[in-house]
Amino acid sequence: MLYAKLSLSHKFIKSFSLLVVISCIPFQLNVFADSDPKKDIAEGYRVKGFEEQKRGNFNNALTFYSKAVELGLENAVVYNDLGVLYEQLNIRSKAESFYLKAIELDPHYLPAYTNLGYLYKAQKNIKLAEKYFIKRYELSDPGDVWADKIKTELVQINPSYKEWITSREAEKMTSDLEEEAKREFYEKVSRSSEYFKNGEKLYKEQYYREAVEEFDRALELMPNSPKILAARDKARMDLAKQEIEMQTDQAIKLINQGDYDSASSELKSILAAIENKPMLKSR
Repeated sequence: MLYAKLSLSHKFIKSFSLLVVISCIPFQLNVFADSDPKKDIAEGYRVKGFEEQKRGNFNNALTFYSKAVELGLENAVVYNDLGVLYEQLNIRSKAESFYLKAIELDPHYLPAYTNLGYLYKAQKNIKLAEKYFIKRYELSDPGDVWADKIKTELVQINPSYKEWITSREAEKMTSDLEEEAKREFYEKVSRSSEYFKNGEKLYKEQYYREAVEEFDRALELMPNSPKILAARDKARMDLAKQEIEMQTDQAIKLINQGDYDSASSELKSILAAIENKPMLKSR
């Protein structure tokens, strides 16, 4: 039973005796970005050809497709659909040439590879069927429903492909994980850099406590960065000096007020901070 796959809707229509992938739907957006009237007319013919092809009016479909090509519609979609049409007419040599033309115009156009694979399979040309099934599988994107169908075809051709497919998918998974790890790493570097810049700005403005907090955030993401560690330690030391100066000013103020006990307590606190200065360095 022949199934024709519509490229955007993935809807299937029945006809003839093998699997053929059709690449367009009647309401597909115009493939041209410009408003060239000639190209618009050509696209209109392509759409009419597709409609006639769905209805089984192959001669009418061929007429419309031919007009589209004559007006300059050169893309993989129309040539793939012409290939499907000729295959439906059982003119396989023509179908083959149009599928190959579609791939020539767009080497990443997947339906033509699928159609060639099934065309050669029907002709018992297993070597060529294998070639285009492999290419179709290699170009598959994640989540491609046709990839599983192609894997089945390859394993049926040669059971050893099961091991190759498993190995390839494992490599792909490893590669994806490595890419994800790189992405996460670069994201951490970027976020750490932002915290570091904020810390530098606050340090210059003598907001040492806030600067230390930003440097600590940066270090959570990049804990072994010598640059961030040095900046954080300098900010911590200057924060300690700033706090000692504030305590000293407070002690002098208390002395001037005659509150010697409180002043003595404040001075002891200052001496303790100075004695513990090494503890303020990097952990």
